[in-house]
Formats: sequence, C-alpha cells, structure tokens
Amino acid sequence: MSVETAFTKLGENKRVTRNELIQLLKTRGASQQKLFTLARHKKELLSGKKIFVRLCIEASNICKNTCLFCGITRGNKSLPRYKLNVEEIKKIIDENYDGKTGLIQLSCGESSAYTIGEICAIIMHAKKYCGNITIGIGHRNEEEYKQMFKSGAANYLLKFETSNPKQFRIIRPEAKLSQRLFHIQKLREIGFRIGSGNIVGLPNQVLSDIANDLLLMKKLDLYQVESSVFCPTKGSAYENEKTGDIDTTLNCIALSRLVTDAPLILASSSLKGRFKEAFSAGANYISVHGAPDRVFKYYSIYGGETRRKFDAKLIAGLNA
Repeated sequence: MSVETAFTKLGENKRVTRNELIQLLKTRGASQQKLFTLARHKKELLSGKKIFVRLCIEASNICKNTCLFCGITRGNKSLPRYKLNVEEIKKIIDENYDGKTGLIQLSCGESSAYTIGEICAIIMHAKKYCGNITIGIGHRNEEEYKQMFKSGAANYLLKFETSNPKQFRIIRPEAKLSQRLFHIQKLREIGFRIGSGNIVGLPNQVLSDIANDLLLMKKLDLYQVESSVFCPTKGSAYENEKTGDIDTTLNCIALSRLVTDAPLILASSSLKGRFKEAFSAGANYISVHGAPDRVFKYYSIYGGETRRKFDAKLIAGLNA
C-alpha cells in the first residue's frame, strides 16, 4: 500500500480506506506538507482563506460526570466550582461580540446548574447579535433540545471523543458510545447542525482508533469538526499520562478536512504554540474565550487550553 496512491485518491476526491488513513496519520516531513497542501486547497475551495472566530463562553465548571481525561470531573474535589449568572453571560456577549466574531458558543459542564429557561434566555440574547449560535452543555432531554432550537440555537456540539466503544466506556464511565450517537441523531432530527470530534493521544489509543474516528466524522455529516490533543489535566484520572502527539493531531485535522465536507474545522487551543499550523492543514476557525479571568483558570477540560481573548490584531493577521 503506497502513501502516494492515497494522496492521488484524496486529490481526486475518492474514498480512502481505513488502512490508508492509518498510513496518512503517520506522515511527517515532505509527505506531511503534501497532506496539508491538499487539505488547505479543499478548505480554500469551500470557504476561501478566511479564518472564522467563535466566542466561547465557559459558563460553569460544575459537572455531574467523572470523565477520566477531564479536569472538571466531579471527582476533582480540589477544584473550585463556579457558575456565571445569566446577566454576567449577557454582559460578556455585549462586551465581546463586535461583528467580527462569526459564532457564539455557550459551554459548561454537564449538570443541572442552568435551567432550560436560563439557557433559552441566553440564546435569545445572543441571537440579537449572531445567528450562528452553538450550544455545548452535554446531554439534555428531547424537549429541552427542542426549546433551545426554538429559541434560536443553530448548532449543538457533542464530541464523541473516541469511536472505540470499549475505550469510550472507560473514559466516560457514565455513558456508552451508542447513547452519545443516539443524542447526536436526535439533535439532527430536531434541526440542529452537529459539531463533534475526537481526542488524539488518549491512553491506549492506537492509530486504527483515530482512523475509525475519521470515518465516523464522515458518517455523521458534521457542520463543525474538533480534534483536540490529549493533554494530562491536573485533578483528572489521567493527569500523569503522556501528552498526545501534535503532528498526529495536525494530520487528523488535515484528514478530517479531506474526508468530510464539514464547513468548519477548529484550530484547537490544545495545539498551543502550533495552532497556526492547523490553518495550513485545513482548519478555518478558532475560539476566543469569554469567561472572566477570575474563573477561566478553573475551566480545564482537555488540559491544553490556552487563554485566548479577542484580539483584533490577531484576527487581522490570520486573515491577512
């Protein structure tokens, strides 16, 4: 099996096999740059060179789950918990949305910290500024999903993290992969565009798992794709594990661009100083973080989050 054969198939928009994806995930050097060029070319055909910006409001770190990779896990007893009130969140939107931000996202740990009425009030306020609103608050019931959609939310972010059912059950003890996919399907039926993705470098993960992640991304027909580097997070069960490989994550981003038709692919803050390389690999949006400084340090899901405030010069530079 030749990597060059796989490159030819990608360039002709033909389906690549799982084994070819595994080989492409391994590429480095000149072959990696060729992969990035193919991904960047497809991105520019779809959306030009523009980099989109998402204002992400980290509303609360209260969570009922015990995910092994996550710093805001219920099991992290040393973590101070916070919840921004609705008026604080509205003020963050008022002060940070200036028309150059293409999306607004409300994120929090999975819990009952916010009533559905509070969530809908936030959505309706954000709707005054932006029609592209994403909700990322974990599992809710069908009626609440419908209320959020009716209030004006267009997208729902629900990462599957890993397509390996056994690994999923280990890292997320409260749920099964089949349940996650059921919620994604229910959200789609209601009318939401779906955001999802994976973590690259989880303990005991192998390249065939990541290849299967890519195939699942394609099957789910996503609007937003997010691939994050696994970073050991203080207070999580995995805090002493090895950090994931950034090059493999960049290759995963490039391949997600090439094997899916997702309009938006994230340059994750977990890439840290190398996040700009993701734009060369097919990514076309970033997150700026809206939570106040006093609480943002307590919102660490993947361990690699780097505080990025809205900076007009940064955005102008990315879109130069």
